[in-house]
Amino acid sequence: MSKTTGIPTHLGFPAPLLGQQNERLPILYKDEQLLAINKPAGILMTGNAWYRYNPNLEDAVAHQLNEEKGELLRLGLSKGQSVTPVYSIDPGISGVALFAIGDDAGANYRNLYGSGVFTLRFHFLAKGEPDSDEIVCDLPLAKHFDQPELVVSHKTGKVSKTVFRKLQSIGRYNLWEAETSYYRVEQLPVHAMEVGLQILGERKYAKQYPPKLSRIKRGYRGDTENEQPIYNHPAMHLVEVCLKREEKDDLRIAAPMGKRLSNLVRLLKKHSSGRGRF
Repeated sequence: MSKTTGIPTHLGFPAPLLGQQNERLPILYKDEQLLAINKPAGILMTGNAWYRYNPNLEDAVAHQLNEEKGELLRLGLSKGQSVTPVYSIDPGISGVALFAIGDDAGANYRNLYGSGVFTLRFHFLAKGEPDSDEIVCDLPLAKHFDQPELVVSHKTGKVSKTVFRKLQSIGRYNLWEAETSYYRVEQLPVHAMEVGLQILGERKYAKQYPPKLSRIKRGYRGDTENEQPIYNHPAMHLVEVCLKREEKDDLRIAAPMGKRLSNLVRLLKKHSSGRGRF
């Protein structure tokens, strides 16, 4: 995104559109039909009944378009134009948030998403030592009949597949990659648990609490009573989305980790010989 052409590199969202603070989110990719934003954790791509209190990007962009904000207009968008998510991910997952521009593109890319031409690649930190450094989990997943959660069900579950690859050991934790062609909200933490991986900071399924420095650093002397977590979300990041295209090169959209999650990885590496009690 070149500054000299007036094309914005970020999109601004004043509070309370995406929470209590103003947000300025990096634009990862833009063409006539697609817009990709580096989404922070804690924000949905679109509304979800399981997460009624989480703000979502689809509504925030629609609001900004209705207000005819200059950044969106300079991207070539217009008031009333639909900007809809191609897929959905958990609010706790940061990374590539891909949107289709216009009704026709929205319908087209949602159909493409279900046809296996997309690959979503996640990085995450987890406890657990499975027998292999590469694991395939293809357990079918269904929504619980009365709870806001996913369950494994061979009777009513939908086809789901996640390929896990161990990337690096960091003290008592490991950095893993997870890859899927079709992501269902909360698929990653559920499949991770099924193969013996407990994602750091993922409370709902893994019962893992966000890490604090006192739990990592040997000889920590700070105020443990009022200490805040290093990263107050599950340590999961959608690092890349790839779209296979017949007449063009494959489209790859990558998203660097945000500062707080990157800092967590850095601190784990720095103090990997510490207590690691969290």
